[in-house]
Amino acid sequence: MRHRSARGFRASVFVLILAVLAGFTTPIANAAGSELDAPLVSSEVYPPEGPGGGVGVAGAFELDSAGEAVKFVYSFGTQRLDQEIAANADGKATIHWTPRTAGTQSLYVRSVNRGGLYSAQRNYEFWVLVGGHPAAHWTLDGTLADTEGQNLLTPNGNPDLAAVGYAGSGVRLNEAQDHLGGVTPVDTSKNFSLAAWAKVDGGRSVVATTDGTAFSANLHYDSDSRRWAFGMTSGAEFFVARSRDEAQTGVWTHLTGTYEVTTKTLALYVDGVKQSEVAGVQGGRASRLLVGEGTAPSSIDEVKAYARTLNEAEVRRLASEAGIRSHYKLGEGAGSVTEDEVTGRFANLGGTTGWEQSRRYTSLLFDGEGYVSAPAPGIRTDRSFTISAWARLDLDAHDDQPRTILSLVHDGTSQLDLRYGGASKKWEFVLNGTTVKSAYQAELQEWTYLTAVHDKLSSEVRLYFRGVYVTRIPFTGGSAQTESTLELGRLWQGGIDDVRVYEGVLTEEQIIAQAVRS
Repeated sequence: MRHRSARGFRASVFVLILAVLAGFTTPIANAAGSELDAPLVSSEVYPPEGPGGGVGVAGAFELDSAGEAVKFVYSFGTQRLDQEIAANADGKATIHWTPRTAGTQSLYVRSVNRGGLYSAQRNYEFWVLVGGHPAAHWTLDGTLADTEGQNLLTPNGNPDLAAVGYAGSGVRLNEAQDHLGGVTPVDTSKNFSLAAWAKVDGGRSVVATTDGTAFSANLHYDSDSRRWAFGMTSGAEFFVARSRDEAQTGVWTHLTGTYEVTTKTLALYVDGVKQSEVAGVQGGRASRLLVGEGTAPSSIDEVKAYARTLNEAEVRRLASEAGIRSHYKLGEGAGSVTEDEVTGRFANLGGTTGWEQSRRYTSLLFDGEGYVSAPAPGIRTDRSFTISAWARLDLDAHDDQPRTILSLVHDGTSQLDLRYGGASKKWEFVLNGTTVKSAYQAELQEWTYLTAVHDKLSSEVRLYFRGVYVTRIPFTGGSAQTESTLELGRLWQGGIDDVRVYEGVLTEEQIIAQAVRS
């Protein structure tokens, strides 16, 4: 090996001092004049300069220094090289890593020999695919097979398979022996995630995997701590991540449990928000999947199992999925009631409220005197929700009278209004005193499709006009009241049609799709 001159040595020391003064925690990333070749890098899951793996899929990266290295320093996505791994006797090592985002990624690595000399840097570029679909997704909408017609679950006891779910129907478990069981579609010794909507009244497992003797993973309500929990068996111990706050029983709640084998970490998310995580967990492979095992009455819906670790953005999307609570098509054309297509309950037409029919559509007609009173849809304004309606304002000119398309009312007080604002002359969405308005004045004597969203995870309310986003403003708060009745047409003059109320947030694609009147 050829030695560097004293001048070269002084130059390297000078570069090292500058790097430290600049704030680098690992100045080896800036070492100059190295004469060792850069280590070789290979990966089966993430091949060089090509697509592979996916978000949440663990990959092994093989490092080879041709026998010269005692260790490697490396980093993903940055050249700080602030991590290290010892080399085997043959100068090789294996890095296990799980990507959190899709797209081009880079692994930067150098080897270090026994004399402390750093090699040239290897920049290994690869492409991470977007996260894949779940290994199994049980909608529980009248079938116990997953969406691919596979992974059939078997009912045990007497579960109600046609109960009201979060989205459509779900399963209701009333007795201790009631649960669903089947073969687990994921390997719980590797990266995996479990997710479901649950509404529990007490202690019960939501989704669990077992090896036949004990839970290998269990997403559940812990009645002792009154908290949501995600736990895994590791050796003789059961490690548990719990929610920060007590669980709200009797309320649809989205739960996600994730496990990452590269960091041996499990994490719990409630309604899209990370609650806690526990490290040092070595997962074991399970053979069975159980849905709803426990003692307290519970409802469960939309069960998903992933063979990868979901990232926080993906968990947020799952927790924001919308479930319809009321849908008044308003197509009867006659009579004093109109039916909710979701629940089968009826809303009463009051005062002078009547019907109108065109060549293609039937809708309600209001003259400013009557209104419609409907049963409570059961949404809470302190949680995410979406409301929408078609409306036509039959005024000859804009006036200063606020006119409501739909509202939620409790004890005579409106909690939200989708309306014509009167003084503003614009479309408005008012939630607990916070108002978001359209950019332009409301159209008169023509049908308009309006959608309003409260997105709790984003702490904002949004207004859409004919399926297109208009504006948003920050919002926190709302009411936990679930008994607020739905009212249509207070002081309204004109037509109202196709009213929908959702728990959760419709995507922009879903909102656009509904902007075509049917």
